[in-house]
Amino acid sequence: MDWQHGMGDDESTSVVDSLQECSTSYGGGFAAGFTGFLASGEFSDICVVFHGQEHHLHSLILGYHSEFFRRAFSSGMRESTQRRLELSVEDPLHLLPLVVAYFYEGQIILTDKTCFGMLAIARQLMVAKLEVYCRYTLLEASTPHAATPACIASTLQVMFCSDSLLYYIQGFH
Repeated sequence: MDWQHGMGDDESTSVVDSLQECSTSYGGGFAAGFTGFLASGEFSDICVVFHGQEHHLHSLILGYHSEFFRRAFSSGMRESTQRRLELSVEDPLHLLPLVVAYFYEGQIILTDKTCFGMLAIARQLMVAKLEVYCRYTLLEASTPHAATPACIASTLQVMFCSDSLLYYIQGFH
């Protein structure tokens, strides 16, 4: 699996290669150091099956980003003891590999083509930060100049905003 590009039905064309010029990148930094572990599978402790393939991943990284995975691996359910999870997520654009890459790299590119699909996956897997990024990107695309920080926070349904998030949002006002 090409974690950088998220293959679709036609593996010669990746989602990233087909992105339109209008895109927004979020994240980066410290988490990018985990990419090598994703590629090698070194220290993997969980097998997650999606799109008909087994993926040897790291429960710590999945659980850090996703409340769904945190609960699945720590609740005493079958997945936590067998260390195997068959994932059933609606993903017609095959964006899930990009979401997994985001977990390891700490960075994701959202476009008008991918944002709704990413939002659906973020909601299903309970990935709060990715859901906020998607909502903000959709809001920015619909009203780029009319949005105020209060309107954005309200639309994102953010119950609490850290100073850094408010500072980030105010930079776009």
